Amino acid sequence: MPALGLAAPVVVLHPRIGDSAAAARDLATQAGPEGLDAVLLGLGGERARAAAAALATALPTPARLLGTSLWAQDPVVAREPALADAWFPGPDPATRAGFDQRYQAAFGDRPPRLAGVAYDAAALASRAAREGQDAPVGQPMLGADGPIRLAPEGLAQHGLALFAVDPSGEPRLVQPAPIPGSPGS
Repeated sequence: MPALGLAAPVVVLHPRIGDSAAAARDLATQAGPEGLDAVLLGLGGERARAAAAALATALPTPARLLGTSLWAQDPVVAREPALADAWFPGPDPATRAGFDQRYQAAFGDRPPRLAGVAYDAAALASRAAREGQDAPVGQPMLGADGPIRLAPEGLAQHGLALFAVDPSGEPRLVQPAPIPGSPGS
């Protein structure tokens, strides 16, 4: 990070059953009077609510709270005022809705969450088999949850949308999913 002119990150880990308030105070102490730009909460549900409330009182200046993609399916986080406008990544909702509709039309039921992963894997494998060595390396395609591409080293890269926690309980789209590998993604 120093090479980019950024301060080293402050990392505070606490036990799974640890005290969120104590972790928040520890983070505030390490951050110093200048505060923090953002805090990533690797928690969900009631634990995320408790941590956010503790951070709101412990930090000298508010920090942007960030969460995980699990927050997209977690209505509990929306009930915490300290989590309002916190950001988290998630699948592109419009693309996923289209996949869900096609799946339901074909099989008569809503798809399980992992159906999208299976669909993407099969589509990437089919493309590689069809195009062989002529396949353009890294060319993106539209997967079940948004843009996806197979990187030259064989890893699947997904473009995820950026959402904000909204007190209404419905995540608010902040930025649509970028195409993986494109500038700024």
